[in-house]
Amino acid sequence: MDDESVPTTQDVIESPAPTATEPGPAGHKPVASYLHTALVIAIMVAVATMTAATMKGTAETKGPFAQYIATIIWLWLLAALVAFGIRRSGSSIREVIGTPWRSFDDALMDLIIAGGFWITSAFLLAGLRYVVSPASMPSADPGALKDLTKHIAPLLPHTSREIFFWILMSLSAGFCEEFVFRGYLQRQFTALTKNATLGILISAAIFSVGHLYQGGLQMALIGAYGAMFGILAYFRKNLRPGMIAHAWQDILSGVVLSLVLQHAAK
Repeated sequence: MDDESVPTTQDVIESPAPTATEPGPAGHKPVASYLHTALVIAIMVAVATMTAATMKGTAETKGPFAQYIATIIWLWLLAALVAFGIRRSGSSIREVIGTPWRSFDDALMDLIIAGGFWITSAFLLAGLRYVVSPASMPSADPGALKDLTKHIAPLLPHTSREIFFWILMSLSAGFCEEFVFRGYLQRQFTALTKNATLGILISAAIFSVGHLYQGGLQMALIGAYGAMFGILAYFRKNLRPGMIAHAWQDILSGVVLSLVLQHAAK
């Protein structure tokens, strides 16, 4: 046998490992098939496009309550679809969300991190809005405020019933959107690209598409917000602080904006 065909110990040491079996960064492997991921994204884009075309009209004619119910159902159906793909691949939902709380200190730490993240991200988003579009900054002028919130004003809660379901919808968004975007999609794209930064950015971009109905500027800010949540999930290694901050932000923003607009209308 020709000696050149026999690999030496040095050849084995220096030869690169097959790239097809390399895990993603920080041990991130895909938690579902990429075909499933493509299906999830296609469904989300279709629903986002349809929602952008119909949401405002539905809210103006039927009130926001019907939209809240539809959104809650959609969020949980989407989370169920993602959970199905994860379980079918042999992965666990706990692996995606993170290890459960084992003590009161664990829960307290996540609450503290969520509060710190919420405050920090609010300042960062305000600064980004000021840099990108100073004219869109909140104003004491009622007319300017109404113009600023024209895309979302018809969706805000006014009655006690609407406030209750707004809170229920916000809690659903906090859990389901963090599970889908930061838990599932971010992990899938991190594994696919072998790059954590790209995983965060791609999932944040897809997250922004789901808010087409809010207009271009708000979509861009929501994309940046999604990237912040992605960074939090990556470094914390679980989704709970993001879920808490996300739900709290949605609850507060909807209720406060509604009260401010009602006061401005008087």
